[in-house]
Amino acid sequence: MKKNYLFLLVIVILIWGMSWPMNKIGLQYMSPLLFAASRLVIATLSMFLIVMFTKNFIWPTRQDLPIIFSIGLLQMGIFVLLINIGLHFVEAGRSSILVYTTPIWVTPIAIFVFKEKAGLLKWLGFMLGIAGIIVLFGPWGIHWNDHMALLGNGILLLAALCWAIAILCARHMTWHHSPLAIVPWQLSVALFRF
Repeated sequence: MKKNYLFLLVIVILIWGMSWPMNKIGLQYMSPLLFAASRLVIATLSMFLIVMFTKNFIWPTRQDLPIIFSIGLLQMGIFVLLINIGLHFVEAGRSSILVYTTPIWVTPIAIFVFKEKAGLLKWLGFMLGIAGIIVLFGPWGIHWNDHMALLGNGILLLAALCWAIAILCARHMTWHHSPLAIVPWQLSVALFRF
């Protein structure tokens, strides 16, 4: 059984790792907006098929709308568009590092906006995360006079921030249905915002 989990972990790592260079290649043929919309069309149709096939399809209620719109817009719509725009200006490796700073931004937002308690270990984790990003990101390798690269880096950090807020919305809002049943509707909101 553990071998199956290890195999799945390796598959997820490979898919996520390859997605950044593949997205960069895709952006050579489409605008960031069109590429984001096409990705969302495929994801939306796929998720509707999955929930219907697994008998998890639901019609959302009014109570589901806050979680559908907050995550649909922030994590799926704006996030995907921003990473595509950022990838247009920044190489794939640096882009992935910037976007995956998301968990680091969750901590200060949770503490200062959502009034979560933070102990020493949480702050230590935050500081170690920042130090790790500095080492991996290598700000000394940035061409600080390249305004388009700086813009791309800023857009990617904004994408990470949107995802962090969506994570906290998911944590603090009430889910009335399973995430699997809600995802197709969140993707629909993301798609139709275009």
